[in-house]
Amino acid sequence: MSMAAKKRMEGYCFILPGFLYVVLVLGYPLVYNIILSFKDTNVKNFAKGTSVFVGFQNYISLIHDSTFQLVFKNTIVLFTLRLSKYSLICDVSYPSFKQSRIIFKI
Repeated sequence: MSMAAKKRMEGYCFILPGFLYVVLVLGYPLVYNIILSFKDTNVKNFAKGTSVFVGFQNYISLIHDSTFQLVFKNTIVLFTLRLSKYSLICDVSYPSFKQSRIIFKI
């Protein structure tokens, strides 16, 4: 085995624990929640493990819910307004920061 291959293998060995941690801590709950979103679950059948597969019915009922529609609309509007406000502030203030000779020290 060449020295470059040994160095590469050493790098993979250092990365492996962090990668496994991310996969287990973030990946497993994400996949499990996606699977649960396609089932009709509540406290009783979740504890027993007898939830029924309903497919996209949960998502269809969510889209037709008036509260969800209002919250989704508010989120999109507020996000767009804040994003445009902050981008305008950054666009206007950047040239003044660029031309100033202030040196920031930490």
